[in-house]
Amino acid sequence: MRGYRKITSAISECRRLGIKVLPPNINRSEANFAIETDEKGGQLIRFGLTSIKNVSAGGVETIINERRKNGDFKSIEELCRRCDLRNMNKR
Repeated sequence: MRGYRKITSAISECRRLGIKVLPPNINRSEANFAIETDEKGGQLIRFGLTSIKNVSAGGVETIINERRKNGDFKSIEELCRRCDLRNMNKR
């Protein structure tokens, strides 16, 4: 619960400062929070995949490595075909 409060506080501070915070995205997110640049050159913060409840670091590593090697995922079915699901839990 404590980590959740810290993240909520940090997001509120970003909004106060005019920094956009983006949700996790299977094709854009890294493991942890990362800085992205929008089309106008502005900086944004993207949630990391490990910030999703019940998502393990091992599963995230598998997804990111596959995405880097073979490009974006087009569907959940493609994600399941391309990634070794033994590294991911059922949740």
